[in-house]
Amino acid sequence: MKERIIYQLFLRPFTPEGTLSAATEKLPHIASLGINTVYLTSCCKADDDSNEEYFSPRQKASKTGNHKNPYRISDYYKLDEEYGTHEDLKLFVKSAHALGMKVLFDLVFLHCGPTPVFLEDHPDFVKRDENGNVICNAWRFPEINFESKALRHYLTDNMLYWINEFDFDGFRCDVGDQIPLDFWADAIAESKKAKPSLYMLNEGVKPEYADGIFNSNYNFLWTQAIQTVIREQNPASFLRKTDEDCRRTYQDHPYVALRAFETHDYANDHYENRPDKILPTKAVDCAHLINALLDGIPFIYNGNEIADGNRHSIWGNRYFGQFCIDWSKAETSDGKERLKFIKDAISLRKNNPWLFDAKTTWLDNSAPQSCATFLRQYGENSLLLIANLRGNDVEVTIPRFGLNDQCKAVFSRDAAHQISENNLKVKLSAYGFSVIKQ
Repeated sequence: MKERIIYQLFLRPFTPEGTLSAATEKLPHIASLGINTVYLTSCCKADDDSNEEYFSPRQKASKTGNHKNPYRISDYYKLDEEYGTHEDLKLFVKSAHALGMKVLFDLVFLHCGPTPVFLEDHPDFVKRDENGNVICNAWRFPEINFESKALRHYLTDNMLYWINEFDFDGFRCDVGDQIPLDFWADAIAESKKAKPSLYMLNEGVKPEYADGIFNSNYNFLWTQAIQTVIREQNPASFLRKTDEDCRRTYQDHPYVALRAFETHDYANDHYENRPDKILPTKAVDCAHLINALLDGIPFIYNGNEIADGNRHSIWGNRYFGQFCIDWSKAETSDGKERLKFIKDAISLRKNNPWLFDAKTTWLDNSAPQSCATFLRQYGENSLLLIANLRGNDVEVTIPRFGLNDQCKAVFSRDAAHQISENNLKVKLSAYGFSVIKQ
């Protein structure tokens, strides 16, 4: 589990076709990055009700004219025809497995669409008020009623269906924290009878959900922090504060969190303001490097590996004015540099497997506004990262922390080192970094 490196594949913007068949053809590209786990974003049959009363605020704001939201499901047992057939999905999973990658399927169990196929026979599957009216959540979606035992069996059977019929290796659970923990405990235990190695990723942050239920969780505060630091809205030291705050929250629980710079939600909500469109490529590189070398699970979103900056939308598809990865970016200098950079960063992590269990220690440095510095240690192994997250040159000094004179930079850019008796001094150009190994 600790060795996972996840790629989020969101079908609608992943290719111009937006289909599983087109995505399957690009799986060798994903595998070439060093990825070992593909997370396939929700692709169940979406509700096609066009009543805007059941549209979320950001669905209305998207102005795409598309009422089919992948996270507003009509049928939990069918693939939406927009993406292809069930045979296409089976081939997708089989092809990923042949390339040495596991596949996660998206479960959206907190809410459903306004006209789900089960509603007529099972009106109790959704929450209702005292007058029998359906209760909707903040996104204007009907809420699933976990007080119903029949509903719990229905959704547990759904997990087993995707495992047994399609051979999925695990699930990413949408808004998992808002679903009762006892449901997850029972449903996961039952699912592990069919797939003992089942991997569960919670899109949530509650520590108690990590206690033997989910293998890892989202880390929203971290993603927000690294976004604001790279956009120069916060100092580099904000990364340390955020990470240490999160560790204190989890001090009595397993802390295995995603290290994501972007997800489909962030890309969707940034519209034309995505980092790789408005920031220097080297700045965003630094964010991916930090995520690759910290503890937790590195997470690459659709097209990050080629510095894609196109607008993405949950409601975009080939019928409604597709917002798609600009794959021609892979042939530009920025795209080629990012592709090599991602491969090198992942290789550095994988070639030092002791990092999976190494302790993380954030270090003081003389330029906290600009530089992030942390140490990973396990036994006699150590790896030190110094990264300049600003567009100006900086000279930074940090304590030596036992580094001997034989330590060397194993991955660096625009950095010059000087080791004194007590300190390490590094001159870094804009967005320069150095990874030093003992």
